[in-house]
This record gives sequence, C-alpha cells and structure tokens, in this order.
Amino acid sequence: MMATLLHELGHALQRLLSKRKSNEVLEFPSMFMQHFSSNFEIIRSFSSHYVTGELIPRSKLDLVYKNQKDFFGTSLLFQVYLSIIDQNLFLNINTSWSDIVSYVRRRFNIPDELGDPTCRFYHLFNMNYAGKYYSYLWSEAMALELHEFLLRDDDLSFYEKALRIRKLVFELKNVTSGAEAFKLIIGNNSPNESYLLEHYGI
Repeated sequence: MMATLLHELGHALQRLLSKRKSNEVLEFPSMFMQHFSSNFEIIRSFSSHYVTGELIPRSKLDLVYKNQKDFFGTSLLFQVYLSIIDQNLFLNINTSWSDIVSYVRRRFNIPDELGDPTCRFYHLFNMNYAGKYYSYLWSEAMALELHEFLLRDDDLSFYEKALRIRKLVFELKNVTSGAEAFKLIIGNNSPNESYLLEHYGI
C-alpha cells in the first residue's frame, strides 16, 4: 500500500513540476519515490501507532521487507515477459497476438505458471507505453541506483543531491528525457544492473 502511494505520488510530482513529458522513462520519478517505502528511517519518521503513538519497531519492518521479496524472481521474469511481448507486437504487426505469445513462451522458456497475460496487460492500450513497456524495469534500475547515490556519504549534502534530482528527474530541467537526467546525475549512460538484481534478491 505504501509503495503504491509513493509510486503514484511520483507521477503526481512530475506532472506538477515538469513542463515536458518523457514517455521513454515515464516511470522513472514514480519508481524513485516508490523505493522510499523500503527505507526504514523515512518510514519511521511518519508512521506510528494510531492510539499509543509508539513508533513502528525495526523488527516488524524488517519482516515486511523480507516477505516482500517472496517470488521476486518470478515477478522480474514476468516483467521481462511482458516487455518482450510488447516489443514483438509492434515489430510484427501482421502476426496475431496468440502467435506472438506462443513464440515468446517457446523462445525464452517461459514457464506455464506465468500464464497468458492477454486480458490483464492493459498498458498495451495506453499509447504512453506503446512498444516501450520495458521502461518499467529500465526506470526501476535507474531509480535504485539513484537511491544509492542520494543516500550514500560523499562530498555532496543530502539537500544538494535531492535538489539536483528534483530539477533533472522531476522537472526535466534542461534535459530531454529521464535517461539524460540519469546520465547527468550518475555519469553513466545506463544503470548498473547489480542494484536491480540485489533488490530482487537474485
């Protein structure tokens, strides 16, 4: 619930602060905000028992974080599965949906348990994601590395780094995309996959 709230807050903040839209990494700001839900100090700063006012103990949150990682590998595989289906639909416009799903399942050894996403893959009908559904994982990988940058100890203060993230990621100030903002902040053209794999417990 908290992750979803922060995710949607990220979308809202970008809509409020930015005069430019970047469909390529539409989920970058929302994924960045979402991962604050797994930061103990931040969650503890505003969560307490509604009657006693007692702060939530670390042990309870650690248990929540641990349980959240159950089936994370399957979740990651499913996101890759949807991304490949999406790209193949736009690459092979004269091929039926069922043939494309069958091809992807055979080509990438997708287990039967993941099923056919035909009726629940509603992002296909949102033109912001047409052929770009992979941006979910791409944005998450960038967001996780950006979190590491924000929270690590170095010469820049937390405020200085947060201000840079606001201007480049949320306002898209003097940049044309979230990917360009990531490069200006981190210095790399693409995110380090190790942060994503660690997050998924792989």
